[in-house]
Amino acid sequence: EILVVDAAGNAAPEGELVHAGPLVAKGYRQDPERTAERFKPAPRHARHQGMAVWSGDKVRVAEDGNLYFIGREDQMIKSSGNRISPTEIEEAAISTGCATEALAFGISDERLGHRICLLVRLTEDADVPAMEAAMRKILPNFMQPHQVVAVREFPRNANGKLDRTAVIADYAPQRDAA
Repeated sequence: EILVVDAAGNAAPEGELVHAGPLVAKGYRQDPERTAERFKPAPRHARHQGMAVWSGDKVRVAEDGNLYFIGREDQMIKSSGNRISPTEIEEAAISTGCATEALAFGISDERLGHRICLLVRLTEDADVPAMEAAMRKILPNFMQPHQVVAVREFPRNANGKLDRTAVIADYAPQRDAA
């Protein structure tokens, strides 16, 4: 059984993806800490009670019933009281035509909670000011990146996908100096 729930565990059109049912695993092998974080009792309204996997994935239920991935709960950017999906910012950056790839994440900020940092692989004819101008036209003010940085390439994982964790780790020493 697949459920989408809000922070209180109630059915919602957008929220965390929860898997419940008799075939749900009992936990992560030899990892009680991660098991305790993700394996919790099923929401009250679930047909299948017992343990469920609270995935940490944030999804939206479309009118046709399909689920659309928004981002990971642990990757959400919290800035000035707003919860911002890095995926939304990344998709906006690519839609400008100025970037071929993008990665957004939050940098801890005492006043804002997080400042939004956007790393982009620019197209040949674009530069950072052009990217920033294009982003101002399509995103609301609270979603505007505080910092846009052009990179030549992004690290990839074994599957060839952009390695978000490695990118952020590689960038961490530079972002604190900015």
